[in-house]
Amino acid sequence: MARPNNNYKPKKKELLRIALDLFIEKGYENTTITEIMKAAGLTKAGMYHYFSSKEEMLDEAISSIIEQDISNLRREMLKLSVEEKMILFTKGTATLSDLMQKLLNIKQSADASYAAYRIREKTIHANIPVLEEIIIEGNELGIYNIEYPKQAAEFLVLLGRAIVEPHILPDADREEAQKRAAAYLQLIQRWLIPPAQHFVDIQTVIFEEITGENE
Repeated sequence: MARPNNNYKPKKKELLRIALDLFIEKGYENTTITEIMKAAGLTKAGMYHYFSSKEEMLDEAISSIIEQDISNLRREMLKLSVEEKMILFTKGTATLSDLMQKLLNIKQSADASYAAYRIREKTIHANIPVLEEIIIEGNELGIYNIEYPKQAAEFLVLLGRAIVEPHILPDADREEAQKRAAAYLQLIQRWLIPPAQHFVDIQTVIFEEITGENE
């Protein structure tokens, strides 16, 4: 009976870090499997023992970083009220790990079109359940009043991402950015029906995030 390889998980994690560093330094599209293999000191067979492709490596790196960031966000939310959870979620100000910073750097690479797409997709999917939980808790406490929390969370995350992400909507000047923020806030107000002061707090955060200023 073969012995378990106790070094498998640590080596795989190290390999992901090496790949991530190369993706950031050279760009995802310009980094080859051979370069990753050499940097990690692995043979071709050794490399494919852990990953079958560069795409699989990127996906697992993205997933592991986002999972850690969402875990940090959930821990931060444990001691907060529903209103505070919504504000924290809207700000996206959970403490960022070093890996999350690296992830953001990949996202900003000019040639990382595939990487940016996968980051966007996985980030959206990871954030929807968090917002859904906040809305459900708010419903139970009478803070929000929406019949379809899951669908509302899906739409709000998708629309919010479309507004703040480059390359999804056409470039916006200051006036257009303010109109997008105002339209997004109308949806939040009509769907969630939050208390007046809570809505003002959300409004302040949205305008800061989308336009870089208070309303």
